Amino acid sequence: MKIRLRNPESLFTGNAVSDLDKSAHALVRRAVTHPDVVQRLARWADGGGELRLDQVAAAAHGFVLSVICHAAKDRGQSRIWILHDPPRDHDRLSAEMELWGMDALVLPQLPDEVSEGLSADPEALAVRQSVLDVIARSERCVVICATTAWTTPAPSPEVLRSARIRLTQGMRIDPQAWCEELTNHGHERVPIVSARGQFSVRGGMVDWFGWQS
Repeated sequence: MKIRLRNPESLFTGNAVSDLDKSAHALVRRAVTHPDVVQRLARWADGGGELRLDQVAAAAHGFVLSVICHAAKDRGQSRIWILHDPPRDHDRLSAEMELWGMDALVLPQLPDEVSEGLSADPEALAVRQSVLDVIARSERCVVICATTAWTTPAPSPEVLRSARIRLTQGMRIDPQAWCEELTNHGHERVPIVSARGQFSVRGGMVDWFGWQS
């Protein structure tokens, strides 16, 4: 397991400490401020870089990671990446960390393509895109991912922000222009919508299945 810190750029904010049981909160804060913990984490938390944990029992990962993340945030670190293999443990880690007052996003690996532009796992692709979008538009986050997900190229925050289409209730939209906008963003016009990234026009109605919904 590795943990990396990155300077704040665009991150997710999530901290459920106020919702913790008081005894659990007190335990986390006691661990964060323990002299041994402070000494071990001081250089890493102040200067970024990588922290390697090799001898922590699996049952304690969620608690230890939460303590480390709380300590890092106390020192002003906003972006924290937790690299952990295998990926099947990510949801468990995220749930355990939430119990200790630390919300963590899970970034899935990029699914394989069964053919050009067609993903073998559209759901995983949608979740990945959603997490990347949260990272691009927010100020603080903790992200859990596998090494392969960490090294896989992804769109820049600027590209993700520029590709966002904002809709609000009561907006007046030209249907033709809207359909052209969807097409320009990679959506497919079909007779009947049945999958992500599709839209159809039925009279004065536009049915749209967004990539991330």
